[in-house]
Amino acid sequence: MSAITSSSATGTRTWRVPRLPLRDWIFITLCGWGVMLLGVVLVGNLIDHWAWIAGLFGRDVNDISVTSSIWGMMSGVTVWFVGFVTGYYLHYYLPAFIANGRTRRDTAIEAGIFGGVLAAVASVLVTVGFVYERVVYAIAGWQRGTPGDTLYQDYDDYGQILLVSIAGLLMWAAGGAMIGSSFYRSNERGLLSVAIAFAAVGLVGGASGLAGPFAFVARQFEVDRNLLVSFVAALMATVVLAGVTWWNVRKLPLRNK
Repeated sequence: MSAITSSSATGTRTWRVPRLPLRDWIFITLCGWGVMLLGVVLVGNLIDHWAWIAGLFGRDVNDISVTSSIWGMMSGVTVWFVGFVTGYYLHYYLPAFIANGRTRRDTAIEAGIFGGVLAAVASVLVTVGFVYERVVYAIAGWQRGTPGDTLYQDYDDYGQILLVSIAGLLMWAAGGAMIGSSFYRSNERGLLSVAIAFAAVGLVGGASGLAGPFAFVARQFEVDRNLLVSFVAALMATVVLAGVTWWNVRKLPLRNK
């Protein structure tokens, strides 16, 4: 991966696309996605198998069947994955880049590219997962029901699912980046950043119904959730978290570990 370098006077960029880290982590993401797709079939069949066993003991098999979205539950791990990987990138890769002569500005831009691309890829895979699940459920005769605390009203609203996913995952990527850079500065700063990041993604993501494990927050707010307003709120939270990350990177000390 060759760097693109030039004099700042010419206005030519000095940062580069982090192709190798993206290649590696997108490959890992695809492998995990494949396992999760297989999990939809396995979990669904286990439920059906349990229904067959329950029928032998006189239980009503109609009460034990696939009636909700397995993919909707399994894909919840995506936000944790994107947040953790982006934080890992900041914590372990960027100090090494800076120590080897890269500027803090360039490494911060590259981290933003890394987190943004990873979030976008994961969002597409989550959306495609719902398409895959629809086919599996149609073949097996299962029912997906309707979504719960989400901004999309149906599991077939793929456009809305994509928008909701990208907004939520960008926010989690920014939160993970802030946590990763903060822990490099100090453990105390890192622990504080965890509280700040979880407050941001919990309140914005939970109250708006965006991707994340804080759906219970939405039930505490009697508000009319709107996709556009929630999307803008998530982008604003992403900018704030990314701003704190940049503040950390600007003052990033170089120390031997």
